[in-house]
Amino acid sequence: MKKRFFNLILIFVVLTSCSSEDVIDTKLTVCFEVDKMVVKVNEPVTITNCSKNAVSYLFEYDYKKTTTEKNPVLLFDNDGEKKVTLTVKNSKGEFLKKTINITVTNVKSSYVEVPSFLGDNFFPINSGVYNSKLYYIERHTNFASNSSKNVFNFVEFDFATKKFTKKYIADKYYNASRAFVNFLENSTKNIVFSRTLSDRNGGKEVLLDATWNSLKNENFSYKAYYGFMKKSDQFLYYGSYRDKDYHNPTIEIRDKEGKFIERKIYNQIKQGFIGAMLKTSTGYIAFGGQTEPIDFSTFKNYKPIILFFNDKLEFLSHKTYDTELGGVVKTNNDLSGVFNLKKLNNGNYVAYSHSELRIITKEGKELKKVNFSGYYTSRIQSLIVVNDGFIITEDEFIRKYSNDGVELKSFKFKGDFTPNLIEYDNKIFFVSGYNTTEEVAGIGNLSLVKTFIGAVDENLNLINLN
Repeated sequence: MKKRFFNLILIFVVLTSCSSEDVIDTKLTVCFEVDKMVVKVNEPVTITNCSKNAVSYLFEYDYKKTTTEKNPVLLFDNDGEKKVTLTVKNSKGEFLKKTINITVTNVKSSYVEVPSFLGDNFFPINSGVYNSKLYYIERHTNFASNSSKNVFNFVEFDFATKKFTKKYIADKYYNASRAFVNFLENSTKNIVFSRTLSDRNGGKEVLLDATWNSLKNENFSYKAYYGFMKKSDQFLYYGSYRDKDYHNPTIEIRDKEGKFIERKIYNQIKQGFIGAMLKTSTGYIAFGGQTEPIDFSTFKNYKPIILFFNDKLEFLSHKTYDTELGGVVKTNNDLSGVFNLKKLNNGNYVAYSHSELRIITKEGKELKKVNFSGYYTSRIQSLIVVNDGFIITEDEFIRKYSNDGVELKSFKFKGDFTPNLIEYDNKIFFVSGYNTTEEVAGIGNLSLVKTFIGAVDENLNLINLN
């Protein structure tokens, strides 16, 4: 009897021990942590997911972005207060949510704002580095002053002292959305501007000596320059020239002092122009546009073109591309913008203007086309090639792409008008204009363009310049 009772107790203990070991907590819990609560734009935020008994995870963040990774790394492409929400579900379909707030610091805190007075309107149309200083050319007026004129200024920014030096170039008439400067011998500067109205495409050319005294100040409507490149001890100025009735692509050869030698006009392409140009192993490749003339002053059916020349600058052939810009680029003012053409590290080329980007082979075959917003929002945008792809600016965003045209990274840097991206001191600098408003007594609310200077590295990490 005692033995039977002992055996029953032993069985009970064994059964009880087994059942306690098999008890599993099936309660769903939602839990996650972030490695930092305050970050810069595009600074990685690492998530540690500590949820239990979930079979699926959904992170929602930064305005409609999502990921189903369990432990993701998040990037925010815009500043402000951001919510990160995790939704977890178990096998029964039950779900729980948790939200954490993250602060993404204002991108402009990393910029150098160009000093201005009330009513100042600054519009950058060219930038670069000269004598170890950042420079830019601006259109300037003050809408709060009755005596203010429209002028062009050359502005230098000292990286070390953060001070600006401004020099007057010339008065500004008509529209001007682009410029370039050729630094010649003896510190002479040849500065060329676009000069357009809806019915004319011309320019303005200024020559300044070492002390910024004017040696030449010429306006013209029969030709337009978009840029220049160096060829041995000569310069090639490219653009368009009015030959008889229409503007045709042209290359103007100048000597080392910037003096005219010869002009080549390419009548094979009526009503066309060259907006950017590069040397190749066999000659030259150029990017521009062609329009269908209606009369002397108006046109329709704008199309991008790529042109090919041999080493003697003789025309070989051209490619014309379909575009969504034909109904938008309709006047000569629309042609006063920045045209970008660069060779990629894989041997292909990228052409970019008016918010339309195209990757082509060296023969001009189109590999990929990207349109932003379906139409251009700004004619003043830029492009630069980096080791593993290229970077562009586009309607308040700066974007990085692979050589195949796949977007790798972007963030809202808030620049509306960026004429150049400049590589200097292992950084990529930009001088950007942005739209803003100011209330001026007696006048009202003014729409203005102000300017800032910023920088990123090749991976689009924002660099603090302050």
